[in-house]
Amino acid sequence: MKKAYLLDTSVVIDSIENIKNLSEDGKNIIVITDIVLNETDHLKNSFGTVGYMARRFNNFLQDAEVLNIEKFEHHTITRVKNKNIEIDLISQEIYKENFSNNYQSVVNDRRIIETALWADKFYDELLVVSNDVAFRTFAIAKGLKTDSLKVVESDLLDLNFAMDIAVDYDYAQKLNYLDVETLEKELKINIPKHCINLVFKQKMSDHFILANIINNKIEILDENKLRDCKLPPKNKEQLFYANLIKNPAIDIVISSSPSGSGKTAVAMAMAIKLIDDPNRDFQKIVYIRNPIDSVDKDAYIGFKKGDMEDKMGGFFTPIYDALESFAIAELKKSKKELNNDNITLKVEEYIKRYNITFPYIGNLRGSNLSNSVIIIDEAQNFSLSSMQLVLTRVTDGSKVVVIGDINQVDSIYLSKLNNALTFLLNEAKKENCEVRIGAITMPKSIRGKICAWSEEVFSRHK
Repeated sequence: MKKAYLLDTSVVIDSIENIKNLSEDGKNIIVITDIVLNETDHLKNSFGTVGYMARRFNNFLQDAEVLNIEKFEHHTITRVKNKNIEIDLISQEIYKENFSNNYQSVVNDRRIIETALWADKFYDELLVVSNDVAFRTFAIAKGLKTDSLKVVESDLLDLNFAMDIAVDYDYAQKLNYLDVETLEKELKINIPKHCINLVFKQKMSDHFILANIINNKIEILDENKLRDCKLPPKNKEQLFYANLIKNPAIDIVISSSPSGSGKTAVAMAMAIKLIDDPNRDFQKIVYIRNPIDSVDKDAYIGFKKGDMEDKMGGFFTPIYDALESFAIAELKKSKKELNNDNITLKVEEYIKRYNITFPYIGNLRGSNLSNSVIIIDEAQNFSLSSMQLVLTRVTDGSKVVVIGDINQVDSIYLSKLNNALTFLLNEAKKENCEVRIGAITMPKSIRGKICAWSEEVFSRHK
């Protein structure tokens, strides 16, 4: 007996892989309603992740062959097949739900559920799959069985990639390049594999030593060298973060940190330091950001006026802010006049000298990101497929920094639990011999007390 999975738009738009995984190579039936087809058809012309995923889904259906068409009193089921994946496309002639008193999105959700109620009697075992909590709640109220594709909340509870360890003064002197196994044995402790950032606190003292676990050995951070950059790290979390970016043994650095924690500015400062290092072969800085800022229609790139440069310009503000702060510091140091013209000239000089580029994610397919420091910002707004699109462009010899805040998801098709940043943070907890991942969270805002307060209260409200 085959299971039937009826998907709403949030699941389809999230990733085409969802359909493939739920199908289990043809073991199960995927059910798509005409409302979902209409919504994805409408979204296919959008910019960014949403449009890209809608086009992938439409192409997937276009490549499918029609197996049979079955007509009922008010419904038609068209079964199609793409390789081993069988999909039932259900159209419904008449709906009880109308647009007189509700928003279109609400009406569409309820129409999908209307069709699901009919389908629940047609299939032996039907499960409605959605990543939308309100949708699932309404479906449950109607007596339907529902589920989501999200990771469970408990998987996200441990995002601490640092560990405090108490040591005596004498023991602290022999830490550098000590084997982790020896450290664990002698101190009778167990260090989780993902905790590669260690804070050694000396007993009977306020002094502490920061270290990373690199190639299974303790490496003490050289704080003076890390502070010799455009934006010196201001706390131990930023020091860990900067060192992970600087360290050639780490391929990918991942951080979920709140607004004002310095994640973008420090990443740019360290990227510049890597370009300046004559012993490293980095040739450019690539800044990538998904053009989604809020659920308001006018914030989406497709609704903005002008050409692509005009549309994308506002999304690079964090980098320009960082470069402006570097420019101001350099102008003050050289005692040059601090005015808008000089600041702009200095920013333009940085962009040219360090070959800083701002590619649009939709244009990355077929390209290579070689010998680059790649900063992927606002990664909580990337779907898994979009992040895969970017990371599969990266060649050996590049460093990747993935940053964002899982508490500030702006895409209406993603959540705190199913976005690419969350996925990568969970991957960072696993042992991976092929790609060396370093993760750190920076819970403190250095922007100011208002920023820190608003981050805390609004995150709690969400």
